[in-house]
Amino acid sequence: MSILVLIALLFVLLLSNTLKYKLVVIMTILWAIYTIYYIFKLGREKDKKEVVTTVTNYPPNNNYSPYIRYLYSTKVDYKVFILTIIELILKGEIKLVRQNGNEYYLIDNDKHSNLEKNEAFVKKILFSNIGKKDTCPLNKILRVATENSGYFYDMYKEWINVFEFENAKNKYFKPVKRIVDNSLMYFVSSILLVVYNILFTKYVVVALIIFYVTSYLTIVVNNLKNREDDAKEEYIKWLEFKNYLKTNSLDELDISSLENYATYAYALDEYDNFLVALNKKYLKDEHVFDKSILLSIMNFRIFDEVEEVLRKSIKISRNKYVFLFKRNKGRKI
Repeated sequence: MSILVLIALLFVLLLSNTLKYKLVVIMTILWAIYTIYYIFKLGREKDKKEVVTTVTNYPPNNNYSPYIRYLYSTKVDYKVFILTIIELILKGEIKLVRQNGNEYYLIDNDKHSNLEKNEAFVKKILFSNIGKKDTCPLNKILRVATENSGYFYDMYKEWINVFEFENAKNKYFKPVKRIVDNSLMYFVSSILLVVYNILFTKYVVVALIIFYVTSYLTIVVNNLKNREDDAKEEYIKWLEFKNYLKTNSLDELDISSLENYATYAYALDEYDNFLVALNKKYLKDEHVFDKSILLSIMNFRIFDEVEEVLRKSIKISRNKYVFLFKRNKGRKI
């Protein structure tokens, strides 16, 4: 059937201009109808949203927090990158310091411990590609992302590839090859219709709409991730723990438990609730977090400043990379 559709589209080239116009219009109308069906079909391919009301007051495992974020969000987003930096801080590989008033720096402790591959790559980005002499100013990360958007985003995309390859061992997601293969003819036909509308009907706006919809659906298909059955069970358990993080009893936990839960709270989008608990505990004892670097920087909202710089850097570099066609790809120090 797919071959017949392609042949029919190519057959248009052999017809007179009048017939080309009519057939392209008809095919565009059929494309619009099929696209509605395709979107509906694609929606059925996605996992249904899990609604979990039960509560578990402990994490289902002690897995690496960036992996948990990936399992939870189904994508490698900026929070995965930030969680990797947090893990490096917890391991003592990186130190966050403040100098010259309110300027923050990431310092490489150069411990060379057993790092995950993606962690080693993050250190390379921070201290070899951006920073100098084991020091990386936060404001320089933002400056490089702004002025060298292509260079910064290429590094970020390469790190994503390293992370996804590393995470493959967890077998969180089902292969999408079948969905991609089944969609290939639709995408090829759509692009041909874009060209035909420009050449034969002169409906440039229609061609742009088809191109935009096709591009968007291509991204949706490529990013589609359905969890494996075992991963789905683990995901539901994490949702139960997420419900616990929404409660008002976290301030009753000891420092060790709070440190353990901090990264998971951020990974599961419960960071704001976690901050409320930290503030309650701090009001009871102002020295309670003195021996915890992570809880201190979170409680005093220093972490918020770091997160904002990193989030903004990734967003700016991505937008410039996409809309300015990879300009500023060379390194600029």
